[in-house]
Amino acid sequence: MSVILSLLKNDPAALYKKEIFQLVAMCGDGKLTDGSECCAELREYLHIAKSEHLFAYADSCLAEKFEKAEVHFRMS
Repeated sequence: MSVILSLLKNDPAALYKKEIFQLVAMCGDGKLTDGSECCAELREYLHIAKSEHLFAYADSCLAEKFEKAEVHFRMS
């Protein structure tokens, strides 16, 4: 079980106090890239996170630069 899911199970209040960049750092190697372990673990968490937290994470991502993310665009 990933660190983030373990924390969700054992102490959800502590998990929900964390910012999105802190959550990313807790996943895999902390580098959010396509196909990475970090990406898979974060996706797994976001799939089960409550919507109010998803809105807060989205707002944070739009408001602040995210240093450890690598963005790649794919054209279909």
